Amino acid sequence: VRDARGLAAARGELARLRAAYPDPAGEAGNLLGLARLLTEAALVRRESRGGHFRGDFPAPDPAWERRLFLTATPDGAPRFEPAIPAQAAAGGGR
Repeated sequence: VRDARGLAAARGELARLRAAYPDPAGEAGNLLGLARLLTEAALVRRESRGGHFRGDFPAPDPAWERRLFLTATPDGAPRFEPAIPAQAAAGGGR
């Protein structure tokens, strides 16, 4: 069961791994990046919904009933985007 304390510990461990292996190659790098994004998304989402259950926020929150896009910046940091990305709304596509 996820909670803020466990997710913060996961964030710390992922930061430690990133420092120990600053430029992981191939699949290892992809897995570390994905783990970072999933951990950050779970920390931000303060509710439980579907497969995402948080013991510290056990109920769904209607404010989260929307489509979200989570992407990584060039340095791998997580970035939440609006439901309709600005470039797609302007006709630029994805």
